[in-house]
Amino acid sequence: MWQAPPSKSQPPPSKSQPPLAERGKRWVVVSNRLPAHYDTRKRKFVISSGGLVSSLLGVNYQRPILWLGLTTESWDAKEIAASLKISDRIEVVPLTVAAELYDPYYNKFCNGVLWPLLHYETHSVSWDFDAWQKYQKVNRLVATTLLKLTSANDDLIWVHDFHLMLVAAQLRLKRQRQGVGFFLHVPFPSYEIFRQLPFRSAILRALLNFDLIGFHDYSYLMHFTQTLHYVLGINSSFNRIHFKGRSVDLGVYPVSIPTAAINKAARSKRVKEICANYRRRFRDKKIILGVDRLDYIKGIDLKLDIFHAFLQGYPDYRSKVSLIQVIVPSRTDVPAYQQLKENIEGRIGYINGYWGKADYVPIYYIYNSMQFHELLALCQLSDALLITSKRDGMNLVALEYVAAQMPAQPGQVLLSEFAGAVSIMPNAIAINPWHVEKSAAQLQHALQEDHEIIAARNAQMLDYLQDYTGGEWADSFMTDLLKSARRSVKLVEDINFPLRKNSPLLEKIKKIKAHRQRFLFVDFDGTLVPIQPRPEQAAIAAETLQALTTLQAQQGFAVVIVSGRDRNFLWQQFASQTFMLAAEHGAEYYDRQQECWHSLVSSPQDSWLPLALQMMEYYRQRVPSSFIEKKAYSLCWHYRNSPVLYATYQARKLTEELEFGLANFPAVVASGKRIVEAKAIEASKGAFTGWFIKNCMDAADASIVALGDDQTDEELFIALRPHDLSIKVGMEETKAAWRLSEQQDVLTFLRLLISA
Repeated sequence: MWQAPPSKSQPPPSKSQPPLAERGKRWVVVSNRLPAHYDTRKRKFVISSGGLVSSLLGVNYQRPILWLGLTTESWDAKEIAASLKISDRIEVVPLTVAAELYDPYYNKFCNGVLWPLLHYETHSVSWDFDAWQKYQKVNRLVATTLLKLTSANDDLIWVHDFHLMLVAAQLRLKRQRQGVGFFLHVPFPSYEIFRQLPFRSAILRALLNFDLIGFHDYSYLMHFTQTLHYVLGINSSFNRIHFKGRSVDLGVYPVSIPTAAINKAARSKRVKEICANYRRRFRDKKIILGVDRLDYIKGIDLKLDIFHAFLQGYPDYRSKVSLIQVIVPSRTDVPAYQQLKENIEGRIGYINGYWGKADYVPIYYIYNSMQFHELLALCQLSDALLITSKRDGMNLVALEYVAAQMPAQPGQVLLSEFAGAVSIMPNAIAINPWHVEKSAAQLQHALQEDHEIIAARNAQMLDYLQDYTGGEWADSFMTDLLKSARRSVKLVEDINFPLRKNSPLLEKIKKIKAHRQRFLFVDFDGTLVPIQPRPEQAAIAAETLQALTTLQAQQGFAVVIVSGRDRNFLWQQFASQTFMLAAEHGAEYYDRQQECWHSLVSSPQDSWLPLALQMMEYYRQRVPSSFIEKKAYSLCWHYRNSPVLYATYQARKLTEELEFGLANFPAVVASGKRIVEAKAIEASKGAFTGWFIKNCMDAADASIVALGDDQTDEELFIALRPHDLSIKVGMEETKAAWRLSEQQDVLTFLRLLISA
């Protein structure tokens, strides 16, 4: 809420690791606002308030920081630099955006759509589809500017907050690069809230172009991964997502404060004098402090209700306790905020009129920004800080309050459990501000608690804040971003048609064709044919079949259909062809020379198949439109036509039950594209591929081209040799070296294989 003056001395070295400067990367910070603003009263540029500015001023980093921010004014960077008495390590770059573009981007979309939605205030959302177009345009403008300012090898780009969620996607459209991180300073809401956003898929896909995405709190990260799963069908671990052949790291980085600067200022002679004046004025009264920016998310209305209930429920405190409520003006030109201000002031007037006396004012109301030292004095004067946020990304006021306390006369924090800060302040009193009566009781208990207990609680929180400062927060994020940049090097090459003449893929195919023996291993469902609502509806298209026939007859590729389908189905599809067939993931193999099927399974199936069928039948009955496909060596439960969320949940339960129930049997459980399968332990495309290389080909002078779309095909890719060619069909994580984005591209690739 307030900003400590910048320290003139360099911060001490990080205790945990060497500074990032020693690792040779410049930081490029990108935010909607600049770290400075023009003060019309002082007629000069001054440092902006906020945790981001103070954190970067306090970080142990010796190389320059370039800060790109937006403005509607034609400000010169040199003019800003000349006015600012901040570290000469920060170069400020103002990006001027025309007011007619900035207004719909910022006021209508960022503040009118994203801000209320991310804070669960969906009733306050004003949908504006034209503003979405302007939001995209501003993000493109920022990305274009970054391309001119930065180097892919020497810079780490750190993009801040919901205003600029599309920047990384725009960067990757122009230039493949690593080292672009994103930090969300507000909550990420639950899936049920985020799904209301008409542009949800576009925003999520854009975010996945960052190398590292950071949140204040683990619950925000959890909501993000759940939303990815339900909206895009992308699964992830708690700290990493695999998307389009890249890894996207996730992390929790609760922002902190310049603890030492606040603590030092709180002990200054000036603060002591201001605090002494306050104490003479309020004498023996107990003081509750509220410091909030004017915003509906801050729950100021709930705070007033709690204080009113407190005076009503605990009459002994009437005339003895006052609330000092500081409200910092915000968005004063927005009608909704003007109305919010009027409602708050009306409520304050009612409470003061109801409980006030000639010598007692229940609520002292200040609608203004306050000087830094005066706020520190109020922190030391007050017996409690009351924070009643309905939703809040972090709320640094709670942390700053602790840093400003004096052990002899400590105040304690009552903190909304819906503020991110509650996750790092275990000694604060967590309240549910909607439970007005209980919060009032907690306030009464806080005011009568022993000072030694309060001081001990504050000391523990202060120890944490002294060790984990705003500078440590920034350094920890950027250290992880550097690691993420190294990890995000693309391991899978996309195949985009038409190919360039010097394409590495063409060179790879040329080397494969140089071998005496050439094999094409290809999956059926999702690779040769699109996934169908019912398995029996799948049939190979005539042109695809012709391409396979041509490859085998004219190009010398022996075609091997390696599928999860049973042998009867494969025979119906390919009886008239001379292709080799591997059914049920390689459990059975059709030998064209001997004209018979061979089983590669030696374990007994009757020991586990009835049990697996019983488990699957239970879920078939309970999940609409699901069905069971029975095969000789496997059972497959399909839910491709079922309600997505409900069926996905049941699929996870079934998978767990099968893994537990079949743990001691010669069977394995696998999940694929909306299926759960239990199969013989030998039924593996990887095991079949290894067997085939050993028994059916001249390994020294043979090569394989393999295409597959499912998780079962990953076993095949792993079993291939370095000189073979593996191709994933689809956008999921893969061990393959190359990727076709869609099933429709398979035919184009087969024709390329013929003509290359």
